[in-house]
Amino acid sequence: MKQKLLTYFLLLSMIFCLSACGSNSENGIQPAEKAGTVILSVNPSVMIDYDTNGLVMDISGLNEDGLNLAAQEEDLLGEPCLIALHRLIVDIDDAGFFVSDFGGKGRDIFLYLQKGSIYHEGFLKALEQSIFEAAEECGLTAVTLTTIDANAEDTELKEDLKLHHLYLSENNNNE
Repeated sequence: MKQKLLTYFLLLSMIFCLSACGSNSENGIQPAEKAGTVILSVNPSVMIDYDTNGLVMDISGLNEDGLNLAAQEEDLLGEPCLIALHRLIVDIDDAGFFVSDFGGKGRDIFLYLQKGSIYHEGFLKALEQSIFEAAEECGLTAVTLTTIDANAEDTELKEDLKLHHLYLSENNNNE
């Protein structure tokens, strides 16, 4: 009986050790927890999950153009969100999604922070600044950035985003 208990204990210990070796905790570093999600919507629309340090955990597309863009941006994983947004704006411009508009290049850009997202003070302002810097770098002169924090109670801004998505869906169906 004692030998069976000892064998059982050793087997459990070995399973525990093997499962610990196969986890993402290499070198004692624990994976960060997801803190929130930011959506960048221009057409393409891209969703960025970030951790408690503001680093990109995942990028995924929300429409066909967003899926194509996200597939090319895997090297942004682990980068700060503001760097990822800067690069996404530049790549969206390079792909020709910003169109000429009344004497200059312009487009509406929506930055949407999903409900329940956690962020530090100044996080949204830093993201906005990164987008404006990228727009300036691209020569975009008529950029309108609307930032929507779903944690806030401003329903008018939420309606703007819904209308923007309806507009994108309607235009994609007509093409």
